[in-house]
Amino acid sequence: MIQKLIILCLAIAVFVYALYLVARQKGAPELRQTTGLRRRFLLATALCVAFLGGCDGPKKIVCYECPPAALAALSAKEKVWYAMRTAWLTMDPKKGKEFRQLVEEGVKEKLLDDATAGVLAATYDATAWHHWYTRGGGQTPVCYGAPSGTIIETQHADRILQKIDLLREAEKNGSIPTNVATKAEAAIIREITILELAGELNNSLCDAKKTDEERKAIRAKLVKIKKEYTAEELPTSESAKKVAKLIVEFETKENKQAPPVEKKAP
Repeated sequence: MIQKLIILCLAIAVFVYALYLVARQKGAPELRQTTGLRRRFLLATALCVAFLGGCDGPKKIVCYECPPAALAALSAKEKVWYAMRTAWLTMDPKKGKEFRQLVEEGVKEKLLDDATAGVLAATYDATAWHHWYTRGGGQTPVCYGAPSGTIIETQHADRILQKIDLLREAEKNGSIPTNVATKAEAAIIREITILELAGELNNSLCDAKKTDEERKAIRAKLVKIKKEYTAEELPTSESAKKVAKLIVEFETKENKQAPPVEKKAP
């Protein structure tokens, strides 16, 4: 704050002195030909101008990468885990394809199974695009409303992001309390579950090849899912639980220092 006040005062002094030179029709004086207080003022002015000219605002640097030396010592499985986590934290919707490739590598390294990989990739797509539209400065799309009877997936993607925002805010204040992480994970499981169920049904409902009877049956399923979700009776899948656990691990500060190590049974 003090630094900003000093810069402001110097900027005002520069402006006033410039007006004086213009009014008196004088050129800028040579520093070598000045002494005393005037010389010190001119030096401070020159430094202020140089500072303002070279300053383009604060740099926001977010680094989730593992240090090179530590990365070199990791196993192939741990490197894939770090890469997946780094990609998740950047939440760039334009890199959905790269994220899917990393997830496939995770399957090869047995970090997750095929079903969990599909749900994780779909969750990334939904949340990353919604993050870009609502929090990342992306252009908000014009929405003409979802087809009748569908579950609005963006609502549930936003609820996942709210929990991620909560975790990241908690991390700024130090470490994420266990109870906060546990509650966030439970909430994320619920949202992933409905996204997992709704995605395929929504797409089927919009399929022009479906008959009226088929659409009626799909709408009935969606209504049932909505009711179970509202009543908190929606059965959760193992994939949703695993993906939610991974998301919390990606967002937890401790896991940015070291990847999870699989414990072998004795």
